[in-house]
Amino acid sequence: MELRRLDIILTYNCTGCCAHCCYRAWPEQGGTMTVAEVAGYLEALNGQPLEGILLFGGEPFLCYDLLRESIQLAASLVPQVHVFTNGYGPPIRLPLDSC
Repeated sequence: MELRRLDIILTYNCTGCCAHCCYRAWPEQGGTMTVAEVAGYLEALNGQPLEGILLFGGEPFLCYDLLRESIQLAASLVPQVHVFTNGYGPPIRLPLDSC
């Protein structure tokens, strides 16, 4: 089997408490990956013809450092890296040259 896409749930922590959330993500839910775990999944799929990786959660911007490092790791392997957000992450200032 060849994989074309990979979706990674970085965290179950979320800024919302949406009743319809199929991931059961909410504030203080817990369950956040580490950079080593993300790297391990990506390494395990080395050689697959991946076209894109989706990083999401919960709210992935709640773990900004993890998100940024995950984007860098994923971008070294695939042409497209997407981040799915609810748009209500913590207030952060992103440098223009980031990721």
